[in-house]
Amino acid sequence: GYLHSYHLLRGYKHFTRPGDHEFYVMGYFIEMAVAHIRYTRGKDRRLFDAAKRLADHLDSVFGPAPKRNWRNGHPGIELAFLRLADACETWDGAGTGVKYAKLAQFFVRHQHLGGSNNAYNQTERPAVEMKEATGHAVRACYFYSAMAGIGSRLGDAELAAASDTIFSNAIDKKEYITGGVGANPHGEAFGPDYWLPLGGYCEACA
Repeated sequence: GYLHSYHLLRGYKHFTRPGDHEFYVMGYFIEMAVAHIRYTRGKDRRLFDAAKRLADHLDSVFGPAPKRNWRNGHPGIELAFLRLADACETWDGAGTGVKYAKLAQFFVRHQHLGGSNNAYNQTERPAVEMKEATGHAVRACYFYSAMAGIGSRLGDAELAAASDTIFSNAIDKKEYITGGVGANPHGEAFGPDYWLPLGGYCEACA
């Protein structure tokens, strides 16, 4: 249901190595499928149905007990789940995307558990307690965007409020006039408030 040669060629067992971008790659597979069904106006469902099978498998493995928890080493799939949820509502009918949005909510709400407690990959504290943009900028932007999307789509007021606070910090204190964020080349990361050197890193992915 998805392509990840790094795991396949090395024979790694799925869902055992949080730092290897496995979920990040799955997120892009889902994003590709959503873009494809929109491009074909629903006439070619092959990628879309494969992405749904992938998401359904993840939903069967991860979630509230007795299912598994997961700390995502590189956020990205959370936002992909929200886009898949919206696509399902369009192409499969009302209510068909809710479970994918709820899975995104589960991952975001549990990102801090069982991890390294490190702002670099958004595991330093529960998402609802975050107040500023920190850590690896690409990871952070994916994660914060998912927080905002979940707050809006599922009415999660705590995540919505936290994402508003983070947005204000990122835009008012850590963004270049060009729109660039992640000024620190060490870790491709957000720096302190108002630390915006002329040689800022500002990776395009962020």
